[in-house]
Amino acid sequence: MFIFGSGMRVLILSIIIGWAGFIQGQNGINIFNNSVSTSLNNSNVADPGVKALSLNPAALVQVSKLYISVGAQQSFLISDINQGNFDFAYRIKKNHALGLQLYYNGNKTFNEIKASLGYALQLADQTSLGLRLHGIVVTSPENKKELSATFSLGAQTQLSPQFGVGLVTFNPVGFFRSNESNDLTHSIQLGVGYFPAEYLRLYLSGILDDGHPLGVAGGIAYNINQKVFLYLSARANPGIIGLGIGIPLGKGSSIDLSGTQHLQLGFSPGATYTYSTP
Repeated sequence: MFIFGSGMRVLILSIIIGWAGFIQGQNGINIFNNSVSTSLNNSNVADPGVKALSLNPAALVQVSKLYISVGAQQSFLISDINQGNFDFAYRIKKNHALGLQLYYNGNKTFNEIKASLGYALQLADQTSLGLRLHGIVVTSPENKKELSATFSLGAQTQLSPQFGVGLVTFNPVGFFRSNESNDLTHSIQLGVGYFPAEYLRLYLSGILDDGHPLGVAGGIAYNINQKVFLYLSARANPGIIGLGIGIPLGKGSSIDLSGTQHLQLGFSPGATYTYSTP
């Protein structure tokens, strides 16, 4: 456990919440989507499971009818840095789903709030596309509070029962603009998943975020007799180790606990409650 002085707190808050650090954060720090994705260092972009929808909007189509997820994380065990995420998804008809996502990060002085509307379409049995529209408000002493808007695109396809590919890009228009209307970052993430057995899933992904070095993450999800789920992951640029456990509560409910160890900034615990109709 790290003990931070006020100067270090301000520095970390600026890194995580500053305009240039939105989504994936300055220096590639992960945002909190839910405890499963956090435990896997967001490497599960290609996962065909419903809990991947917090990370990849294309996974919205995995909802059987209704999905609700609410979770929170305390970043680096600092009371002034709290993250929270809420997801609601609903299948409106065959091959079509809608979603609402709310995200919060920070405290009264530095914070960001994001509200997102999502839509996903299943093009074929094993291929889906997703879109999220984001409205973002960032508050900090150095910047005037204002609303920014952008979007994310996601895609998933299962090339075989054992192999899948996923893609997510945030604020993609920014990659091609010379004069930007806001300071939101731009990121693109490509991942693959290998599913050799019902109880085992392996993930590998790379993310390019603005001018930061390419980040690479790998994760393992292991299911013990449909009773306990274990998650383990690692990421480079920056160095982060992720651990997690998932416990089904019955009747579509489950709770997931996560913990990530940033090799410079410290430990971040989190928890997520999920309800999904069978």
